[in-house]
Amino acid sequence: MATRSRKKNRLPSVAAAAIPVMVAVSACGSLGALAPGSASAPAASTSPDANAGTAASAPTRQAGTCEDGTSSLASYYAPRIQAMLAQAATTWAASPPADSGDGVAAQPGLHFVLRSVTTTSWSTDYPTVDSTIPPVGALAPQPSPTDPSFDTDVHAWTGAQSAWKQSAAQATAAAATLAQEIRQFPVARNTYSAIYSCIAAADSQLGSPPGADTRLTVISDMQNNQKVVGLHLAGAAVLVVGICPNDVSAGCPQRFAAARQFLINNGASTVQIVSADAATPQTFLSFWRS
Repeated sequence: MATRSRKKNRLPSVAAAAIPVMVAVSACGSLGALAPGSASAPAASTSPDANAGTAASAPTRQAGTCEDGTSSLASYYAPRIQAMLAQAATTWAASPPADSGDGVAAQPGLHFVLRSVTTTSWSTDYPTVDSTIPPVGALAPQPSPTDPSFDTDVHAWTGAQSAWKQSAAQATAAAATLAQEIRQFPVARNTYSAIYSCIAAADSQLGSPPGADTRLTVISDMQNNQKVVGLHLAGAAVLVVGICPNDVSAGCPQRFAAARQFLINNGASTVQIVSADAATPQTFLSFWRS
């Protein structure tokens, strides 16, 4: 592939917007972060649920990421961002509490896809990460000895607890494996930038219809210089982790504002923007959980 020193911006100009902190534009308001498992925590019960320890009722969040390592960007961004993504993936699978007698809320799963921005980002000619941290179902509180059916219930709860521990251990192991895959992912350097086609391809690779449960992240300077292929976001939320090279910094606010509008025009329900220099593992974790 041809090497280039700077990418050309083909986005339309719109009003300028600074990007040092996360902001959001949405038809239905800003996205907020939820506490781990809070969306699917069950109501307390004095007897074990039939699904306790299983993932029967726990959802799986769809999260796709495009990383731009092309030659107009400093090379140190890729390993730094990947370390953050890996830490966020590890944190997604919370460690099981030592005492589960009070019950444990359900832990959603995470289907994570990572792609590199390339000249042909829509194709499958470059390696990708595609792994899932399985969901962990809720564990009901241990039955009270004062319950009339305690003898029966406590045996059922013990069995549910064993299944829950196994499920939680599998999620923790899957998170560790995913984190390693993210850290080792090779980002393309000498290539042109089909940024929006990468977002479309990541959305497609997630395998489920795009919509409100889909989270798409792009780490880039958002200078797209290739034809846009297949970008139909259908309500997915987007996080832009913006990289602004010093030699083009004067044009960054306008370019990121234009990128936000372009994504909304192509179906994004909301677009958040944060500077890559201000991003942390919590930035990605909060976005996935929002």
